[in-house]
Amino acid sequence: MFIKNVLLVGFLVVALAGCRSDKGCRGILVNKCSSCHGLSTSCAKVGEGYGRWLGIIDAMNTLHADVSEKERKVLAKCLSEPSAVTDDICR
Repeated sequence: MFIKNVLLVGFLVVALAGCRSDKGCRGILVNKCSSCHGLSTSCAKVGEGYGRWLGIIDAMNTLHADVSEKERKVLAKCLSEPSAVTDDICR
């Protein structure tokens, strides 16, 4: 039972660390978004709101951006409000 609890706690720590990481957002922006336009294009729209970003990403997908549903949500959440993560990515 002790080992099960340790494994569960370890899993939760890793999962939560991944949720708070900016690597997802940064990686998607660098590997997908900036393959067609510079980061400055995305950075100029930081703070436009979650729903607005979902629409922007949907429009980019019609142009073959190939952003998955999971990536779409990560980007929309990351870019919808200015934060230390977006400040770091966009400087």
